[in-house]
Amino acid sequence: MKYTFFLSLWLLGACGGVTKQEKVASASQVKSTAVDIDYLKVGDEITNTSQAALLKEISWALSKKGNEGAVGHCNLKAVALVDSLSDANQCEIRRVSDKYRNPNDKAQNTVETKALQIFLEKHSKQEALKPFTLQEGENTYYFKPIMLGMETCLSCHGIPQQDIQPATLNTIRRLYPNDLAVGYKLKDFRGMWVVKW
Repeated sequence: MKYTFFLSLWLLGACGGVTKQEKVASASQVKSTAVDIDYLKVGDEITNTSQAALLKEISWALSKKGNEGAVGHCNLKAVALVDSLSDANQCEIRRVSDKYRNPNDKAQNTVETKALQIFLEKHSKQEALKPFTLQEGENTYYFKPIMLGMETCLSCHGIPQQDIQPATLNTIRRLYPNDLAVGYKLKDFRGMWVVKW
């Protein structure tokens, strides 16, 4: 919604002093001239909202259902929640990882693969990971690192048998037979947010 608001304001300002004939432009012309949009700022707002919504859902599930129940809850709710936020913000929002739990969270194209490699290389060199954007054809992509920042995350993404209890691990393996999203430690790079316009 904020993205739409910023785009509307920009379009109103851009069209302010032109003739009626000049105001008529194709969608591709508007897209190519809409460089004044701060994609880093808008991407931050969208991913912060998405992250907060997911954490709220997971916190609720942990408090009501415990670790094992939270895995099942996340399995049912996470995708629908992100999809609804994508619709509300008129963009595509995804989480992508090299060690994904849900196969839909692996890199889907060369741009996502490139961004993931940038983050992985920087993290391996212990460099600071910061959001960035890339342009691919008419699409603008925003990428933001997801770091494993809370002890609670280890109960589903940590080291099996050490951080992840057997019942939780069994549920993960039942719901995600090809799960790769374990073995993390605090401050590890977990994946990235992707916002595509």
